[in-house]
Amino acid sequence: MAQRLYQPVSGDLQLWSDPRLFVKADLQAELTYLEELQALSLEARTLSNCSELTREDYDDFILDQIERIKDILDFFDYDTKVVNLTVANGAWFKMEAVESFCGEEVGQEATLSIDDDTGTFWQHNVDHAHEITWRLRTYRKRISKVRVYLGTNARSKLENLDIYAANSIGGLTLPSNLAVTGASVATEDAWNEIEFTTEQIGRYVRFAGFDSQNTLDQARIREVEAWVETQEYD
Repeated sequence: MAQRLYQPVSGDLQLWSDPRLFVKADLQAELTYLEELQALSLEARTLSNCSELTREDYDDFILDQIERIKDILDFFDYDTKVVNLTVANGAWFKMEAVESFCGEEVGQEATLSIDDDTGTFWQHNVDHAHEITWRLRTYRKRISKVRVYLGTNARSKLENLDIYAANSIGGLTLPSNLAVTGASVATEDAWNEIEFTTEQIGRYVRFAGFDSQNTLDQARIREVEAWVETQEYD
């Protein structure tokens, strides 16, 4: 059995507490411990018998562990009674922020694509190849599909939609991170799911090169979310 180096905090909880709180509390304690390790100086790490690891290896290992725990904790923040959550497989995650976009109109800003309101939308009234990028999280996620909510309007029906997912902004330009090519999204007043060709690991999702079914090729998106798979860890 592995030795637990951090101080558990679940012992402070009442016995009648939700069992999930015990697990979450210990995960948060482990995360705090790892973040303290991450802040240690190189000299302190050497004294901690880390001499067999290079500084880069050590940093990568600690960062991987921190991201692993943050990923697990993300799922604890979802109420199991929420309709969009399937605990066994994953969950629909709202994007944290809009990273970039090709343009927007007053009252139809890009941030309205992730405001949890299907009555508002992002729109750009220009005839060109559109692009919008969202940050899903500041740490990596395992993404296998996205869903887009469309309203009742011709320009909402997206065609020739390419979807990228990557761990960095620069990575969104690489062909290897092209998850969907030439997708069509047309069902009105509903969520439209788009399966990825291959599962992607990433922090960012980009829609690119899409046309709306409108003579002005106007872009319009009401809401967008990504399906994050639960992960198995050693």
